[in-house]
Amino acid sequence: MSANVGEALLVEAVVPCLVSLILCLVLLVLLKLFLSPFSISQKRHKNAAVISLFFVAFYGYGPAVDTLRNVLDFRELLSPAQVLLSLGVALVVALASVRFFLRTNRSIAWITPFLNVISAIAIIIVVFSITTTMLRQKDYALKQSPSVVDAHASGGTRRPDIYYIVLDMYTRQDLLQSYFKHDNTEFLGELQEKGFYVANMSRSNYMRTLFSIPSSLNYSYIDDMAMEKAFGGMPPLAKSVSESKAVGFLRERGYEIVALASGSSTTEMRNADRYLKPTFVLTEFHSVLIDLTPIRSVLNRMEIKWEYYLHRKRLLFSLDTLASMESTEQPKFVFAHIMAPHWPFVFDEDGSGIYKRGNFEEGYRRQLVYLNERLIEIAGAIQKRDPNSVIIFQGDHGPRRASPALKDKNWEAFIKDQTAILNAVYIPGLEYDEVLYPSITPVNTFRVIFNQYFDAGLPLLKDETKLFGPAYQDGMVVTEKAF
Repeated sequence: MSANVGEALLVEAVVPCLVSLILCLVLLVLLKLFLSPFSISQKRHKNAAVISLFFVAFYGYGPAVDTLRNVLDFRELLSPAQVLLSLGVALVVALASVRFFLRTNRSIAWITPFLNVISAIAIIIVVFSITTTMLRQKDYALKQSPSVVDAHASGGTRRPDIYYIVLDMYTRQDLLQSYFKHDNTEFLGELQEKGFYVANMSRSNYMRTLFSIPSSLNYSYIDDMAMEKAFGGMPPLAKSVSESKAVGFLRERGYEIVALASGSSTTEMRNADRYLKPTFVLTEFHSVLIDLTPIRSVLNRMEIKWEYYLHRKRLLFSLDTLASMESTEQPKFVFAHIMAPHWPFVFDEDGSGIYKRGNFEEGYRRQLVYLNERLIEIAGAIQKRDPNSVIIFQGDHGPRRASPALKDKNWEAFIKDQTAILNAVYIPGLEYDEVLYPSITPVNTFRVIFNQYFDAGLPLLKDETKLFGPAYQDGMVVTEKAF
């Protein structure tokens, strides 16, 4: 959890902690049945040893399997014989260790204080990491999100509903054609017929969702946070979304903030006036945690893609909600980060379910076809409810299918692969040709909207794409050309 403070919320750890506590109680009951011949003191030490061994094995299973796969360079799903052999070896080792602790007559009184010290050190490290990160959040908020009330803002009279719909990994027409052999002109043409402006040379300002969406919602570059995260720090990225400048700007002007659950902790707005989510879904943090345990191998072998079912359920909820959201007297800002056409691919072209891994290009294309159909439906439904609503369909980064080696061979192709996005906006009353242009980037989206409807007087920023990480000289490369 401490490694994801900037991305996950503490409340997400509640359920895993409860599950671990229940497992611990069950083990204590079972051990009580097997340890009756021993003294109370011996029972306590043996309990500590066996339960600690269990949790190390339970939560260390995933990393151990992943390490073994990397060492052996093995990526395929294990065969039934390999699964049985692996589980058999693990079971023999576990039973032998448990048998040793249960049957030994040697004093193991040292185990309890030893484990207590190790646990205390681990807790101190985690608490220190979480506390220091949370204490820095206020400083970041002040530095990255200054007062949203611009001195030039006059509080315009037009107050349209604003729908900001981020489509994860939705790339541009040229890459759809070259990568996925898909011609997206029909979909883009339908959007244009509905009054959308399609920026056909647009790209994201950053290569990752973690940075792209906060940058867009703060209508500014967030280089300090991106730099810290790229080099192992933990900036408050989630807070830069939920308490972004755009949200504050609209709240001060009487807007209701409506957010749909994304499943990604970084982009959740749980502090929205209305936070809408389907029932019984897990977050990205929960999915990662389950992947640490043997549960993942059992589900994979049984071909139960639980994460696919939950992912599909969340996507359908978001798409259906956007299409059916009611009109209200109070203006509203609706934020939806939809994890599609990003994998896992759970929709066929007709919307039927897909619950197995397959070819990436084919899965992406099929999911995109269905998503396009739903987006046209959503745009039409919103415009029918209120023709003056602002609608933004925007990708957050490119498909990222190219090899990292490409950046040394063909820099422009590498940047396009990482950052080429769909960027389509419907802004009633705006003279598109006077303000918008094919290479406009998301950092300027809300500047255009706030200038149009609130006379905010925000200058458009220079469209740049920024790359962060140890692989780049000085941690940052800025591209100024639209590829």
